[in-house]
Amino acid sequence: MTFICPHCNHKSVSHFSKFLSFEGSPATCSNCGKHSIDANGVNDSYRQIVSFGLIVFGALSLFTQTILYFAIWFAFTTIFPIYSLYCVPLEPIETEKVKRYRSKKLVSIGVFSVLVLLVVIFE
Repeated sequence: MTFICPHCNHKSVSHFSKFLSFEGSPATCSNCGKHSIDANGVNDSYRQIVSFGLIVFGALSLFTQTILYFAIWFAFTTIFPIYSLYCVPLEPIETEKVKRYRSKKLVSIGVFSVLVLLVVIFE
């Protein structure tokens, strides 16, 4: 199943493309080639919340010697993408905005790399 492009109104945006869409890396329609993102930046805020939640719940798990907090974090990280995919519509984004927000993609990759490095170091 694919999602409807807000530009051409065809079902031509893939699950993977919609799930990973945010201002720095928008979903691209396979029919018209235009860009779209999730409404109101839901995926972008999800990434920030998940990163912060991993740090907080990870620290709580280490201090309390229990996996309860990791279970809470894992439940949130599996439920929210389902909400994002099926309940949040796509909205069109201009090509100029895509060019401006490409730098956000690099920052996101850098933050994710640092988090992975911290997990490897403190494991």
